[in-house]
Amino acid sequence: MHRKKYITKNSQVKIAETVTEEVQYSTPAILSIKNSLDNIIQGDNLTILKSIPGNTINLIITSPPYFKQRNYGSGIGNEKSVGEYIDSLLAVFSECVRILRNDGSIVFNLGDKYLEGGLQLIPYKFAVEALKNFPVKLINNTTWVKLNPTPRQYQKRLVSSTEPFFHFVKSDDYYYNFHDYMNNNGVKNKRSNGNNIGKKYFELIGSSNLTAEQKKMAFWELQDVIAEVKTGKIESFRMKIKGIHSEPFGGQ
Repeated sequence: MHRKKYITKNSQVKIAETVTEEVQYSTPAILSIKNSLDNIIQGDNLTILKSIPGNTINLIITSPPYFKQRNYGSGIGNEKSVGEYIDSLLAVFSECVRILRNDGSIVFNLGDKYLEGGLQLIPYKFAVEALKNFPVKLINNTTWVKLNPTPRQYQKRLVSSTEPFFHFVKSDDYYYNFHDYMNNNGVKNKRSNGNNIGKKYFELIGSSNLTAEQKKMAFWELQDVIAEVKTGKIESFRMKIKGIHSEPFGGQ
């Protein structure tokens, strides 16, 4: 049996194990789950969600447009206030809860927003309202730590480099294959202990405009961090080389 994955993003619902075809819908009546597998269904997210039968979906993962970050026209993210934005998210969340199976999961990834110099805590306000208004449990609040966040030239606060992933369920019978996760993570870590770690950086340092002494120091630092990866002290790393990569924080 295939596990179906349904992902809502911007104004579309993606239903896919392997994408084979794109289908356009205007105002669908009742969506056939069987006929929709391996298709991308494009349309207004609420319209599509409302056409999906209840208690049929195993997994919903979505990262809605963030508040006042880009111009989405009349779509989610361009509301006049944070409260209206959260109401829009809750309307989508309501349909997600309805169509989710009792053994399924809903994962929401949201970004925050500064208004008048202050952080609004939008993701957490949404999570609290979701728990207050719907029969769901929050079982994981996973923090995504961005290894290379977009530089910002702010002088009175740090660069925003994290985002939360909220994992909601409807019952205690939700599917959670922890053993597969651990096995896959182990394979990834074993691969990271190969002999090609840092090869690209060695080549870039060698071809850079650094002085001989700077190259020597860069090689030493690179060898040290590679050793930390191989011993499992750290999982991975990124290296910025002067004259090749842009400087962090705009060079400040």
